[in-house]
Parts: sequence; structure tokens; C-alpha cells
Amino acid sequence: MSLTNRERFSALVEHKSPVVLSWLMAFFNERVARSLLGEKMTLVGGINALTLASGSREHIREEVRRAVDILGQTRRFILHPVDSLFPDTPWPGLEALIEAWREAWG
Repeated sequence: MSLTNRERFSALVEHKSPVVLSWLMAFFNERVARSLLGEKMTLVGGINALTLASGSREHIREEVRRAVDILGQTRRFILHPVDSLFPDTPWPGLEALIEAWREAWG
């Protein structure tokens, strides 16, 4: 038996554990995920590890700003690469992530 998206979300809300956004993005965009779960669960993600690896400070800043603007409104959001933080992620990408996070939250 296949579950509907609504049934999947109901099960997640009952479980009350943080939800990794990469799983949600298979079904919904960030705005829909926020509206359905943002006040009930902590959402984890918001930036792609490939973006961090690219080292593009501007691209990292744009992704962080977008994530904070959409998901940070709930105050139940953890900024984290949606796929993983790999051991070979270049340090300049992580520094740019931290700086962008600080800028976004003031």
C-alpha cells in the first residue's frame, strides 16, 4: 500500500523529530514544507553541499538568504547542507556559510 503525501506528513508530525529538507523536497518546495510543518517540527537543511564546494561566496550567500527568508520565519530551522557536510568540503565554503548565516540573522 502506497501512502499519500498527506499521510506521510501526518506520520512525520506524530513522530516529532527534525525533518531533513532533502527528503521533503522530493514532494514539496520549501514554502509548502514550511506551511505544513514549520510550526510543528524543526526543519533541517537549506543549502546544497555542492554550493559549499563551489566556493562561490555570492552563490552561498544567496542560498543562505533564501533559506532564512523562507524557513527561518518559523524559528524552527537548522541551516545545514541538505545532503551532507563532506570531509573534503573546502574551508572557504564553510566560512562563507557562517558569514552569510550571521548576515541573514543580523
